[in-house]
Amino acid sequence: MTRSTWTLIAILVLLIGAAYIVLQRPGEHASTDTSGVLVSFDSAAVDRIELHSASGPVILHKDNGAWIIDTPIHFGADQSVVGSLIANARSIPVKNVVSSNPSRHALFKVDSTGTAVHLYAGNSLLAAFYVGKPSSSFSETYVRKEGSNDVDLADGMFGYMYSRSPNEWRDKTILGLKEGEIQTVRFTYGDTTFTVSRADSGWTVDGQKAGGAVDRVMAALDSFFADGFIDTAFTPAPTPSATLTVNGIDLRFYKQASNYAVQNSLSPQWYTVNDWKVQGVLKRKNELLPTTVSEAN
Repeated sequence: MTRSTWTLIAILVLLIGAAYIVLQRPGEHASTDTSGVLVSFDSAAVDRIELHSASGPVILHKDNGAWIIDTPIHFGADQSVVGSLIANARSIPVKNVVSSNPSRHALFKVDSTGTAVHLYAGNSLLAAFYVGKPSSSFSETYVRKEGSNDVDLADGMFGYMYSRSPNEWRDKTILGLKEGEIQTVRFTYGDTTFTVSRADSGWTVDGQKAGGAVDRVMAALDSFFADGFIDTAFTPAPTPSATLTVNGIDLRFYKQASNYAVQNSLSPQWYTVNDWKVQGVLKRKNELLPTTVSEAN
């Protein structure tokens, strides 16, 4: 071989060696040896959750079996939302490591730019990890265990479960009754009042047989949820637009520009409810009576 040929071979060997070294640098190669779950813990033992994200800290604790928000506001938490987070946290399915380079944590938002998650049982830390941004396919999420430099690619889009705004953790239940618990509803519109009652033969409106619309109203009232909260000083009008007295509990409705302000007589909290949802329960007497001969019989 000529000297130039040997020179080219030597250069090629050097390039192959350099490429191998680069590919072995932390954070520049992927490993498929991490399939499983990100963290493992006893979900039943969790009694405190701390979340730190760009939308601010959210801290929750369990009190007598019910989750409560401690920070940034003291309020009852949405139990199903908290339960979903815990269920997700204990089963985050990791696929492979995409980086082990600490300088790339911000790229995947698995540092202070993402959401830090801490789950406790009493004073014992059960699990700690970061939830980062979604992958380019929007079918996966980057995650990292606290104390590890490894950034894992996890199956699924679940980042929103950890980065909710404080209001999204709050319980929006205005009236929470089990199906079939409602016995009477008194409708009051100014000086006009009528009562819907449950009877052995079905619903009645001031003693008259009710129409099918009553069933839809009762279904909407079984679990009546707010769309938002009024946490600033609020002075209602002297007289509500309507009052529904459900099993002795007053729901007071005050019409606003684009929604209703609503208050349950058992709580000082004011809520906002969209017009369309309110119109589903604020019915006049004639709307609840039979509209056809078959309904009347």
